[in-house]
This record gives sequence, structure tokens and C-alpha cells, in this order.
Amino acid sequence: MSQGYKTKASTATQVMHKRHFNLGYADAKAGLSFSKDYDKWETNEQQNYERGRHFAIATNGSIAVKKGKRVSSTAAYYLYKLVD
Repeated sequence: MSQGYKTKASTATQVMHKRHFNLGYADAKAGLSFSKDYDKWETNEQQNYERGRHFAIATNGSIAVKKGKRVSSTAAYYLYKLVD
């Protein structure tokens, strides 16, 4: 049965470039709980935030997501390995 919505594949780089992924990463790395604005965000933004938190916890915050404005190839590699 159809789910009623379409999905599409994303790359690790596309996900890691999102603002909410980086917010989640920074919050988890700093040891903060969920953002107080979490419930105001759309579902995709919440999911990206949670992905960022998971990535920070899985890597102990030791891998920088971005170098300048670009996603680090090392970070993208480890995200691929984590979801593989």
C-alpha cells in the first residue's frame, strides 16, 4: 500500500550540510539536552537535528563536521560507515 508521500535518497554530505544537523551536533558535543525549539520545527528538521546528535555521540565529538563552509570528507566517510 502507498504511504501517501514520496521519499528520495540523500548523500551524507547533503545531510551534514543542513543547519539542524549541525545544531544537533553542537548541542550533543556540548552536553546539552534537546533544543527548546525542537517541537516547533518541521519533521525533517527534527530528524536532521537527531542525526547530528547521534553523529556527535557516535564519534565522541572528535570529528569536525565542516571545514569552513564545506562538509569534511572525513566526517562524510564516518557517517557513511555508521549507517552502512
